[in-house]
Amino acid sequence: MVARVNSARVGFGGTYLLQALLVVVLAGFDPFGGRGKFSNLLLAVIMLQVLQTGFTILNFSPFVKNLAWGSALIIVMVISRALELRAKHTQKVK
Repeated sequence: MVARVNSARVGFGGTYLLQALLVVVLAGFDPFGGRGKFSNLLLAVIMLQVLQTGFTILNFSPFVKNLAWGSALIIVMVISRALELRAKHTQKVK
């Protein structure tokens, strides 16, 4: 952005924070530290780019886009946590 307009704004990168977190969580990485596969990360980026293009074509407002990204992040984290608890419960039963 600096190269294009020859100026910078303090909060410019903040708009991409939610999308970056969503990509990482969708790829299966633990937000609190961990490892994952590059192929999962690539699939998550492609999937979100397709959705972003669809939002642009349908002329969604930025607020609706942020609502969709935030909702997706919450849903993915809840499902991930539920699967984690289920795996722990299954190990205790055996």
